[in-house]
Amino acid sequence: MPSVGVKLYSVFFKLLLRHRMLNTGAANTTNDGYGTISRANAAGIPANASFVDGVATKDVNIDPFTSLSLRIFLPQTVLPKDQIRQPTAPIDGFLNSYSAVSALVFKVSFPTPGKLSNGEVISCLPMYEQPSLNSLDHASNAYLKEPATEEQTQVISDETEFRPAEQLFMSEVGRCPTGMIPVLRNQLSLRRTRGSSREGVDSIHGNYGHKLTYATYYRKWPPSSLFIGAKGYFNVWNASVEDSSEFSLSQMWITAGSYDENNLNTIEVGWQVYERLYGNKYPHLFIYWTSDAYTSTGCYNLECRGFVQTSHKWVLGGSFSTISQTNGQQYELQVLIITDRGKGVWWLMVNGEYIGYWPGTLFTTLRSGATNVQWGGEILNSAAERHTRTHMGSGEFAEAGYQRAAYIRKLQTVSSKFEFVDAPLLQATPSATKVNCYSVKLLPNISSTWGTHMYFGGPGYDIDYCPI
Repeated sequence: MPSVGVKLYSVFFKLLLRHRMLNTGAANTTNDGYGTISRANAAGIPANASFVDGVATKDVNIDPFTSLSLRIFLPQTVLPKDQIRQPTAPIDGFLNSYSAVSALVFKVSFPTPGKLSNGEVISCLPMYEQPSLNSLDHASNAYLKEPATEEQTQVISDETEFRPAEQLFMSEVGRCPTGMIPVLRNQLSLRRTRGSSREGVDSIHGNYGHKLTYATYYRKWPPSSLFIGAKGYFNVWNASVEDSSEFSLSQMWITAGSYDENNLNTIEVGWQVYERLYGNKYPHLFIYWTSDAYTSTGCYNLECRGFVQTSHKWVLGGSFSTISQTNGQQYELQVLIITDRGKGVWWLMVNGEYIGYWPGTLFTTLRSGATNVQWGGEILNSAAERHTRTHMGSGEFAEAGYQRAAYIRKLQTVSSKFEFVDAPLLQATPSATKVNCYSVKLLPNISSTWGTHMYFGGPGYDIDYCPI
């Protein structure tokens, strides 16, 4: 049953439409391009009626904030026999109806909120039009039920020394209407591949390449004891990145499979500064996935069919407006990735809200659970004759500690019994690939606030300590 808000909007919309239609014939000296147009040759706006495959489409312009598309499915009897197309199985129940009668479909389109103050362009897109739901064979994904976890009752803003990071879209626009999602429009389409940014690098197995540098904490499980989720709280920094082709990030990896067999499946979530991808030097929320060791599958954010977003507030690829300050307030990104083993679906929770999921059909080795988890930082070094000056985290070494270095706290995994377990120190491997450039420090569970936690980061190039 429609919500009260939907009903009220429907009544308002009908009254507005009636008002516009009653005033269609009135004199219009402003010529603003809006008004209810019923004929393709009517004056006021250019004709845009079209007739393709038995579907007549016409836009009805009501006001600058709403447009109404009229789509008429005509009887197949009006078409030549060679133009009649048989509907596919998933849509038989709907399209077979227009063989006998006509139907009207109304589509309301909302405008983009426009540019944010930092130049980002965000559109509110109907959820079913995102890449993973833009065809009827994927539409059933929209109705998956969120898994129930204790995390939904936790509010990190109650801890005064830590505050949840917010995105610029939230502070300047708020959210999209129900049933719509915010989509970043001015993001380039980039994919990590073995031949480009990843250079065949395998941080999980230690085959490090010359372009990527890590400072991470890594834990591996035997295949007989898979885990089904992991979480971490990341403080967000505006890392200094020397070149637009380089990036600096803080993230969590969940993986299964291997490079050797070309079946490495990964889910990656965190914050990232990457000017080439986003067009600015601010930290952005990002996700990434692959199911074949970065060979041909996967992408950032919503750049390909894969992740299904359900949140009308969070922008994948959107920038953060609240940033941690040295010796000051710390702003955090709380991340939980957890699977519903019955469906093989991996859900993503950000700051206490489920924002979407990766369908189980994307993966092979990750369908039943994960064998590896990794938390930490990563930078891309494109400098040729010396090491880059790109910062990891805040630009401070791990030893600088709280309010100075980047951290990830409450490092936990989720067991097959849906139990949250602190990441153990003795069974883990903290490592930094260039210890004179970036460092990592793993610390035990000292309180319920911190749990098992880690500091990491560094400034990069130094002529004495980190020359290359």
